Amino acid sequence: MSRLAFGIAMVMAALVSVAAVAQSGGNSRPASTRSLVEEERAIAVHQPAPHDGGGDTTAFPFFSEAPDFKMAFRKRILHKRSAIGYHLQDFDEVYYVLSGPASTHSTE
Repeated sequence: MSRLAFGIAMVMAALVSVAAVAQSGGNSRPASTRSLVEEERAIAVHQPAPHDGGGDTTAFPFFSEAPDFKMAFRKRILHKRSAIGYHLQDFDEVYYVLSGPASTHSTE
């Protein structure tokens, strides 16, 4: 694993931990229910590009089966000539690009 990929994985793990604590209202739970680990290869799913963007993608819907987890956390690989289509953002979304060109458009 490259240093960049390792660093990104650590940041993502920290963000998920902070979100989980915030959602729990700071209530402490038994140690056996505080952590959830998922492996990419176990959750990878081939999908068409979201929001009618066109092309093919591979999605990794982390923690989608976790009880009471009210946050969408997804890694998505956009294959060549694919895109995420224009859509209304009802909540904050975070995108990061590891390689290749990217552009975004906003009406704000």
